[in-house]
Amino acid sequence: MDNLIDYQQMANHLDDEVVIFKVEDRNRYHFVFLNDKAAKKYSLKNPINKILQDILPISEWAKIKRYYKEAVSKENPVTFIQYREESVEETKLSLISSSKDGLNYILAVTKDITKEKHLERKNKFLENNDPITSLPNKSLLKNQLANSILNSKEKKSLTALLYIYVDGFQSVHDYLGHSSCVDQLLIEAIGRINGCFEGEQTLARTGNQGFSLLITDISQQETAVTCAKSIIKSLEEPFYYNEHTYHLSSSIGITYYDGSEETSVEELLKQAELAMYMVKKRYKNHYVVYKEEMQHMIQHQINIGGDIQKALNEEDFFLEYQPIIDMKTYRIKSLEALVRWDHETIGTLHPVQFISPAERTGLIVPLGEWVLKEACTQLVKWQEQGLKDVNITVNVSTVQLQKIENFYEMVQKVLAETGVSPENLELEITETIFMENIEALFVIVEKLSDLGVQISIDDFGRGHSSMNILKYLPVNTIKIDQSFLREKSDGAKNRAVIKSISGLAEDLQLKTVIEGIEDEDQLTLALKEGCYLLQGSYFLPPSSVNEVTSYINKKTIITN
Repeated sequence: MDNLIDYQQMANHLDDEVVIFKVEDRNRYHFVFLNDKAAKKYSLKNPINKILQDILPISEWAKIKRYYKEAVSKENPVTFIQYREESVEETKLSLISSSKDGLNYILAVTKDITKEKHLERKNKFLENNDPITSLPNKSLLKNQLANSILNSKEKKSLTALLYIYVDGFQSVHDYLGHSSCVDQLLIEAIGRINGCFEGEQTLARTGNQGFSLLITDISQQETAVTCAKSIIKSLEEPFYYNEHTYHLSSSIGITYYDGSEETSVEELLKQAELAMYMVKKRYKNHYVVYKEEMQHMIQHQINIGGDIQKALNEEDFFLEYQPIIDMKTYRIKSLEALVRWDHETIGTLHPVQFISPAERTGLIVPLGEWVLKEACTQLVKWQEQGLKDVNITVNVSTVQLQKIENFYEMVQKVLAETGVSPENLELEITETIFMENIEALFVIVEKLSDLGVQISIDDFGRGHSSMNILKYLPVNTIKIDQSFLREKSDGAKNRAVIKSISGLAEDLQLKTVIEGIEDEDQLTLALKEGCYLLQGSYFLPPSSVNEVTSYINKKTIITN
C-alpha cells in the first residue's frame, strides 16, 4: 500500500470524511483506513479490517451497494447522494491500485452538502412561487395554464381563468405602513378566495394586489361565475385585526377556453386581465366575462398609434429621475430615468398605462430611443455641473431588443451624439424578459457588454428567478424586488431571501440594488443584510429635473 500513503496523509487534513476500503471477492469491502471525521461517524473503537456491509444497516447497504460495484467494474469515479434525517451527504468513490500488493482499493470521500441542497431547494422554490405568500407565481401559473389548454383540447372540457384584483388593499397598506396587520389581511384574503371553489384549481399571486385563479375540467361557464360571485361576497365581509375593522372588495375578470380553437397562454392571461380592468373602470366589486369588444373599447378610448405618435411629434413625453444611493460613500451611484406622458385629455400617464400599447404598435422603438437620448443628454448637463462618476439608468423593452443590430446601433449612435461614456450607461431589463428570451438576449447583452455598457436586471427574485441569468449572461447589477421589504410578518424569510440573493451577487462580483426604500425600518433591514446600493422615496421619489438638481445641490456630500 505504499502508493496509498499520500491519500492517508492528505485525508487527515480534510473536513470531509475519508475512508479507504480493500476490495475482496464477493464484493466485500474491508476498512483499512479512516480519517478522524469518518471514525467519529462510524463510532467504532477499531474498525480496521471490519467489513462495510456488516457495519451498515441492511436497508442502507441495499441502497448503496450498486455504486461500489460500479466503481470497481467501470474503474471510473462514481458519485451518489444520501438524504439523512437532518443532513444530505455526497459520496465519491474512486478505484485505486497499490503497486506494492497489486490489490484494488476504494477511496470514499463523503462531504456534507446540506447547505448547498437547502439553497438549491430555496432557489427552485423561488423560481415557481411567490416568496411572500408561497403561492404559485406567474411563471408556474403559465405552465399550469399551458397544460390546461392541452387538456381542454383533448377532452373538449372547459377551462376558466379568473383575474382577481383586491381593491382597497393598497389603501390599507398606505394607511398602516408596513405592519403585521397588512400581512394578516393578505393571508386571510387568500384563505377566503381558496375557500370559494372545491374542484381542480390553482391560485397564483400575479401582482401586489392581483391573483389569478385557474379552474380546470368544468362543465359550464356558470361554475366560474358562481365562484367569482362567492369570492366577491367573501371579500366583502369585514376583516378584523387588533380590534380594528377593515373593508376590502374585489374586481374580477373571467375568460374561458373550451378547446375548440387555437389560443395561447399569453392571450388568455391578457383577456382575463383586460376584463378585470373593465370592472375597475366601471363597477368595482363586481365581475365581468371577457368579450372581444372590450379590446375595441379600450382602443377607442385612446387612439393608441395616433396618440403616441402625436405625443412624440409634439414632445408630450417627459422624464422624471430617481437616484440610487451608495450608502457606503453617501454618493449618488446612478439616476434612473422614468418616462411620463403629459396626455392632452387624460393628464399625466405613467408607463403601466402606455408601454404595452406602445409595444404592440411598435412605437416603443422611437419612444425608447427618445428616452435614451434625453436621459444621456441630461446626464451630460449634470456632469458639467459637477456630478461626476454617476451612471444614468434606462429601462429597456423586449420589443426594442428583438432587432439586435438596430438596437445596438441606436445605442452606439446616442452615446456618440451625446458624448456619454458607455461605462456611464446602465440598461435595465426586467427579469421576466430574460427568462423568456435568454438565448436571444445573450447575443445583444454580450455586444453591449463588450461596448462597455452596464446591464442591470430589474425586479430580481420576484418569483421567476433563474440562476442561468447570472451564470451565463454578463450582468453587472441585480435589483432586488421591493416586495421583500413590504411584508413584515415574513420578515425573517424576507431577510433570508435578500441575504441569499445579495450573497450570491457578491460571490459573482455583481452589484446589488434594493428598490422601494420608503422608511427607516426598510433602510435598516437592507443595510443589516449587507445591501448598500439603495433606491426609494425615503431618499427621493421620481422627480423632475429641477427637483433632482435641487436635491443634488442640497446633498452636497453626495456630489463631492
